[in-house]
Amino acid sequence: APQNFNRISGPDSGSCVACHNKPFAGGSGDNVANVFVLAQDFPHLNFDGGEGDRFEDHSLRDVGNERNTVGMFGSGWVELVAREMSTELRAIRQAASDEAIAGRKSVTKPLVTKGVDFGTITARPDGSFYNAGIRGVDSDLVVKPFHQKGVVASLREFTNNALNHHHGMQTTER
Repeated sequence: APQNFNRISGPDSGSCVACHNKPFAGGSGDNVANVFVLAQDFPHLNFDGGEGDRFEDHSLRDVGNERNTVGMFGSGWVELVAREMSTELRAIRQAASDEAIAGRKSVTKPLVTKGVDFGTITARPDGSFYNAGIRGVDSDLVVKPFHQKGVVASLREFTNNALNHHHGMQTTER
């Protein structure tokens, strides 16, 4: 079978608007435009146990973590707010570090930005951090607002991944 189009593992679309087609806040795409998140890791999934399936037997249950298309309307603003939040969280971390080093004792500060509580961070006088109190963001304090699990930080990263997976196009970063 030709490997130029595959609804499950991609490439599977002719344009972004084929899936991201509801231009309002929270808008996403129709149910027929759902994505299969785990399937993108396969070269050309077709359930025949061949090369495209990595010579393994699979079912849609194994590889088909089906998700509705992510709403993209207003996503530039979402990215900018996430960047501001990341900057504010890192400033809190730096202030805690400065206080801990100057006072020669550990300092714990709440990680709250724009009304969102991300727990606490403790700076030690040796310049290290105790991160166990951080919640809802990785220890790098970068807010990643895209995808269901918040794993993508920018529209550029989102677009790079989408172009590669859904359109078979690669940007210069790849």
